[in-house]
Amino acid sequence: MRGVLLGIMLAISAIPAFALEDCVVSFDGTLTDIRVEDGQILEVHPVVTVLNEKNTLIVHPLKEGCTKFSVLKNGTERVEFKVRVTEDETVTDEIEGFDVLSLDNPPEILDCDIDAPPMLREEGEDIPPALREGEE
Repeated sequence: MRGVLLGIMLAISAIPAFALEDCVVSFDGTLTDIRVEDGQILEVHPVVTVLNEKNTLIVHPLKEGCTKFSVLKNGTERVEFKVRVTEDETVTDEIEGFDVLSLDNPPEILDCDIDAPPMLREEGEDIPPALREGEE
């Protein structure tokens, strides 16, 4: 039993722990022909949506370092991204028309205070005048 437990602990300690930041790159048009300069630093994978749109990429860092990747935008123009991967963050170029979003540290969406949860109303219950459409 002790040998099995020791084997499991050794196997778990051999699994790399990643603290690197994945991100998503999106564009309004089509992104194809992905090329990565150094595949040991990061991987770039296309995401095809339910509507068969090919406008999103997942950037998955493998280790710290600097590299580049490029994509063919709308089948005509090659766009190159410089990427710097550190233990804490993945930094890419900001290119007009492209959105880059961290998956591990997404931006705050709600910037407002919510005092109380929404109230549930029973069917037929009166709606306060301030909440009725078209009334102020």
